[in-house]
Amino acid sequence: MERVRDALHARPFRREPRRPIALVQTHISTVFITTRYVFKFKRPLDVGFVDFRSLASRRHFCREELRLNRRLAPDVYLGVVPLRSGPGGLTFGRRGRIVDYAVLMKRLPAERMLDTRLRAGKALPADMDGLADVLARFHRRLRSTPRLARFGELETWRRNWRENFEQTRPEIGLTLSAATHDALRSRVFDFLRRYRALVRARVAGGYVRNGHGDLRCEHICLSKPIRIIDCVEFSERFRCGDVANDLAFLLMDLCAFGQPGLAARLLERYRERTGDRSMRALIPFYACYRAFVRGKVLGMRLRDRNLAPQTRDAVTARARRFFALAEAFAQQMGPPLLLAVCGLMGVGKTTLAEKLAARTGMALLSSDRIRKELAADAGRPRRDHSAFGAGIYTEAWTRRTYAAMFDRAEETLAGGTSVILDASFSRRVQRRRALALARRLGAEPYVVECVAPDAITLARLGAREREGTSLSDGRPELYLRQKSAFDPVVEIAPARHLRVRTDRPADEVATEILNTNTLRIPAPLFGLVRAADT
Repeated sequence: MERVRDALHARPFRREPRRPIALVQTHISTVFITTRYVFKFKRPLDVGFVDFRSLASRRHFCREELRLNRRLAPDVYLGVVPLRSGPGGLTFGRRGRIVDYAVLMKRLPAERMLDTRLRAGKALPADMDGLADVLARFHRRLRSTPRLARFGELETWRRNWRENFEQTRPEIGLTLSAATHDALRSRVFDFLRRYRALVRARVAGGYVRNGHGDLRCEHICLSKPIRIIDCVEFSERFRCGDVANDLAFLLMDLCAFGQPGLAARLLERYRERTGDRSMRALIPFYACYRAFVRGKVLGMRLRDRNLAPQTRDAVTARARRFFALAEAFAQQMGPPLLLAVCGLMGVGKTTLAEKLAARTGMALLSSDRIRKELAADAGRPRRDHSAFGAGIYTEAWTRRTYAAMFDRAEETLAGGTSVILDASFSRRVQRRRALALARRLGAEPYVVECVAPDAITLARLGAREREGTSLSDGRPELYLRQKSAFDPVVEIAPARHLRVRTDRPADEVATEILNTNTLRIPAPLFGLVRAADT
């Protein structure tokens, strides 16, 4: 190492003051850091997934690192320089036998690296917007090919996960429990079964591309322009995949730093910029994978018997935190819910639906709101005082309203987000369509039927009419007509039919529903994560 340092101090193209040269060792690289530059060598090792033992191999992968990283940091990656052996020792001059190669990089300012900013509490939502824009442009420029497509196929993911679970068996009882290992295995393969159509559609849609593969916060410089370095150059398998998988690494890493809010901001901005709506359902799966692999790699370090006890304890603790993070993401992989909140006008179903949405993070679709949007598009007035079944409440208008609501629900569920449908659902055919939609998209359906005494409901309708602030056009004189036309709820299993009295505080009713044993609401995305002390 000292001979290389001497060669760096004496290199003919040096244009910086002579100061101490830092040395960083990773599992596959040796990195020398000068005042202005970074020299990155491949260690002459065979580590299973890559073999750097030959000079030709090291030269090849140095050139690959240069080529691939210039996509996101063209002015950082300056070239590949040979290290030679001459009469005076090692040199970066023009004479002598080449003994190694290094990637020459411009040194980036440490204070602008995203991991540094996160530790200092200085990373901002606006930084996530700029970063999302860079990644969206990068991913859009990439093209898929039939050869690349195989990296996103279902069997590839089954094989990757089987390998993960097999390789972490020695860690059971040390960095993760047998129960966690088994639960993760069950959730992962259940997810692949439920979302096999989406995974295949993503492959067919060209979302599997030659990405970055290692989007960690420590590889991102929040400079102007933003620069992203250190992509995976040594393995297509680790670098290529669904762009959602590429992005999920960074989302997971932000959560490991205890910043789920920044992760959510980044994801939403990215989806706005790309128009990629279907990726949302896959993010917990890919983030779980990335966290699990981080835990696995840390666990493998513990097999080194030369680790100092203090280092061993620290590595063990970090591995456990990453496996806990993987488990948190796995809890977000549960099937989405379709919750149909139904009942007569004035019973309080909208208030209850809003409470449930606020407490669970589920998307809320209201038939009243959708009906009024459609009416506005047709030039109808905001209020409709027509008789029962007339105006914008004819059968044709109602069919149109429910069709629009189901279309929006389908898009939401297909993206992996649970949804609450706030509507009367007075007809059995409407409820059956909701149940069929849930079955088709692999969602768990429930019907929450709201009931209240007539006197209370009529009093609510009268007060609402006097205030004139509700979207609903329900009025006391229409109530009994709707009640007589309401089809009893019999088309769903009793365990999925929650009949609740809504003549009491909505918070109390919402708590009762959420505590129902049969109801399993998946955790909201990024809602359960905690810092992994990255």
